[in-house]
Amino acid sequence: MTLTEELVLVLLSPATGRAVVDGTSLDRAIGGALLLDLATRERVTADGDGARARLSVVDAAPTGDALLDAALAKLDRPLKAQKAVERLARGTRTLVLERLAEEGLVRRERSRLLGVLPVTTWAPGDSAKELRGQLAGVLQDGAQPDQRLALLISLVHAVKAEHKVVD
Repeated sequence: MTLTEELVLVLLSPATGRAVVDGTSLDRAIGGALLLDLATRERVTADGDGARARLSVVDAAPTGDALLDAALAKLDRPLKAQKAVERLARGTRTLVLERLAEEGLVRRERSRLLGVLPVTTWAPGDSAKELRGQLAGVLQDGAQPDQRLALLISLVHAVKAEHKVVD
């Protein structure tokens, strides 16, 4: 499972099946997670320092993961990190949610609001509960996180959702 998928799982409310953050924050978090997924696979690098740094693809070969390959294709020229995140975020949320549904990690539920407006929710399964437990172990109990958990916590923190993910 990618970091992006794990992030979306923990940001879905077990009670409502909706994101615990607003749509813009969710999309940007997904963009950031995709960027970290590519960075940990050594597909992108930063040239320069600080705010002037530009991210560029160093290995455009297929990763074997359709989601990551699509993200690589969006990074067709060097970009600042913020622009890269925004570009990766565009149109990705539904792809991630559908992929999680195909893997059986979330359950798509369709209904109508006031009997008129269609609403889709994504009820997370047991793997989301397990991930939240791992996050709680670090955030509440002080356990030492591995790299994956540290990255996941940094993304949850970036959208200010720690208190919504862990009691």
